[in-house]
Amino acid sequence: SADITVPFESVLSGEQISEQRKTAKDLRQTMIETFLYIRENVLTFGSTNEYAIQQYILGLMAQKNLLPDHAPIVAKGVNAASPHYFPKENTSARLEKGDVILIDMWAQRNNQPKSVFADITWMCYLGDTIPDEYTKPFDTLIQARNEAVSFVQERYNINTAVFGYESMMLQEQ
Repeated sequence: SADITVPFESVLSGEQISEQRKTAKDLRQTMIETFLYIRENVLTFGSTNEYAIQQYILGLMAQKNLLPDHAPIVAKGVNAASPHYFPKENTSARLEKGDVILIDMWAQRNNQPKSVFADITWMCYLGDTIPDEYTKPFDTLIQARNEAVSFVQERYNINTAVFGYESMMLQEQ
C-alpha cells in the first residue's frame, strides 16, 4: 500500500523541504550549544541534571522560533534505554563526568502552516576519552549505516527501486 499512498500523502513541496532544512540546521546548532552548556556546567559545578538541560533546550528552541510538540528527551544510563523517557524536575538524574547522555529533540517552525518537523538524536560522553565499551558498538553502527547508504546509492545509480524486505537480505550477507 505504500506504493499507492506515498505519492499522495508524503510528497513535500519545495518550500516545505527548504523550511525543514532550516529547521534541521537550527536543531543541529541547538544540539551543539547544549553539549557546550553541559560541558561548562560539569566543569564548573561538577554536574547538572537531565531536567535542567531539557529546560535549557526548550529556551534555545523558543529563541530560534522552533516549536516541539513536546519537550525533548535528555537521558543518561538506563533512562536512555527507556523509549520516550522524559525527565521530571524532582526525579531527574544527575549528569556528571563519565556519563553517556542521549538527547533527542524535534521541532517545526512556529506559526508556519504545513511546517515539517525535523528530528535529531545525538549521544555524548562526559569525559576525556570514550571507553571501548561505547566506541565498539558505535563503530559497528557506523559500518552498518555506511553499507546501507552504499546499497541505496548503487540502486539509485542503476535506477532500481529499493524495497524494505531487502534489509533481511543485507543482514544475511
